[in-house]
Amino acid sequence: MASVYEAVHPTLNKRVAVKILNSDLMANKQIRERFVNEARIMVNLEHPNIVRVDNFEERENMLAIVMEMLEGVSLHTYIQEKGGLESDEAKRIMLSVLSALSYAHKQDVVHRDIKPSNIFDVREAIVRKDFPQLTRHTEYQGIINKATKKDPNERFQSCEEFAHAIKTNEKTLFDLNNKKGTNNDDTEPDIPNSGKKIPEKSPEKPETAPKPSNKKLLIGISAGIVAVLLLLLFMFMPTEERRWQKVKKANTIFAYNQYIVDYPESKYKAKALNKLHQLKQDSIKGSLQKAEEAAYSKAEKICTVSSFNNYLNQYNNGKYKTQAKNAIQTIKNFQPHQMVEIRGGTFQMGSNDGGSDEKPVHSVTVSDFYIGKYEVTFREYDEFCEATGGSKPDDAGWGRGLRPVINVSHDDAVAYCKWLSRTTGENYCLPTEAEWEYAAGGGSTHQKWAGTNSESSLGSYAWYGSNSGSRTYFVGQKKRNKFGLYDMSGNVWEWCSDWYDSYSSSPSSNPHGPSSGSYRVIRGGGWHNGTTFCRVAYHIGYAPTYRFNYLGFRVVRC
Repeated sequence: MASVYEAVHPTLNKRVAVKILNSDLMANKQIRERFVNEARIMVNLEHPNIVRVDNFEERENMLAIVMEMLEGVSLHTYIQEKGGLESDEAKRIMLSVLSALSYAHKQDVVHRDIKPSNIFDVREAIVRKDFPQLTRHTEYQGIINKATKKDPNERFQSCEEFAHAIKTNEKTLFDLNNKKGTNNDDTEPDIPNSGKKIPEKSPEKPETAPKPSNKKLLIGISAGIVAVLLLLLFMFMPTEERRWQKVKKANTIFAYNQYIVDYPESKYKAKALNKLHQLKQDSIKGSLQKAEEAAYSKAEKICTVSSFNNYLNQYNNGKYKTQAKNAIQTIKNFQPHQMVEIRGGTFQMGSNDGGSDEKPVHSVTVSDFYIGKYEVTFREYDEFCEATGGSKPDDAGWGRGLRPVINVSHDDAVAYCKWLSRTTGENYCLPTEAEWEYAAGGGSTHQKWAGTNSESSLGSYAWYGSNSGSRTYFVGQKKRNKFGLYDMSGNVWEWCSDWYDSYSSSPSSNPHGPSSGSYRVIRGGGWHNGTTFCRVAYHIGYAPTYRFNYLGFRVVRC
């Protein structure tokens, strides 16, 4: 799959190892992705027994992983050179490898190609000795047997468990000193698990010849090292059962695909294929939903009869079918500066359910007046900007047309009213907060929200935090209140003419608020607010120069 070369880093001037994906595999997208993923995994592994990745190079016809250069030799080469390993050396190498594997497992990384040629730098700290005739050390047989059990659940379940087994396995083939001073026989004890006995003295040597040192206990390459590395391989590859549990937890197309590739004959193959089909169907469905949402968002942004008809032609039974039809009707019926006559009356202004600035509840009388059926739209405000040479306010990327104008200050709203008055010959201004609250609450009955007293039904009358999707909507899409006004609760906050102040307990007629102040009143709540802020009695003050993407207004004739 890849070749490794020795090279010199041009900037750091040091020797490095460069692993390059074979050129004949560059055209295979899946293999390229696996190679890149390998680099991403390795660069996050920091362990003294794992090779360090310094860089990754991606060019038009080459993928390369730049790694530290190891000066030692591979375990495969070392064994070939020496013919075998002492047991102490074998255990040291195995425990070093297990330490690396344990760390990798904790990072959810699985290396599936552990073999002698992939274990490097083994000469360091190894005591070189002249090895006598190699003999199979059957004391490891119990460990090997457990590692190769047919039932995965009977194998070692972690690197730590395997390392513990090695460390506690102190009986070895020539460990004759464990019971030193307790054996009075003339012969050595049995070789563990072998059924054979070793003579006390070699017949070819004089009786004064020293006994073999337990430090020279060897494992033959044909039996010991290969078996131990086989054990490592079994430990390093997760069992099919554990892999399946991880795949189910991940529950992604990639995870199930990779599982089927890695375990083509798995007993879970049918389940994996079914889940894969389901996830792909869900993905297709999700893509179609996103496409429909994009089409409707485009129609909203353009905000014309034609744009909504295009959506309906493409999605005649789509999710936004009803909204698109309502939008078409709104556009057809929309008239600039459309006003609704409000018959005057007396109502209880304020609320005992809100903050101190909503108290005391007091009696207020308003005369007949006309107020805008809708919040002033971008279409109307843009006409004002074009006529006066003013800058058009930003629409936050949501679209203009019949959406309520946003990012306008109190001063901007007053300037618009003056222009509209000059243009139409009628006098227009911002509503007083008494007029606004009377109109929003439905007159003397004074509903809690514009159109309803029920919080659970507010979504039918207002665009607010729970249903707006964090944006405005073009006017007139929700139900109207008792006076036939739209969006008095939600969508955007609306500037009023009053300076912000606390209420007086004295009854009043057509109040206009204090003569001066620092903040102008805003009413109605916006697309980003909860139900409390959308109550018709809630009032707050903002500096008259403030512009935000939730501030708009509507007008009255004055």
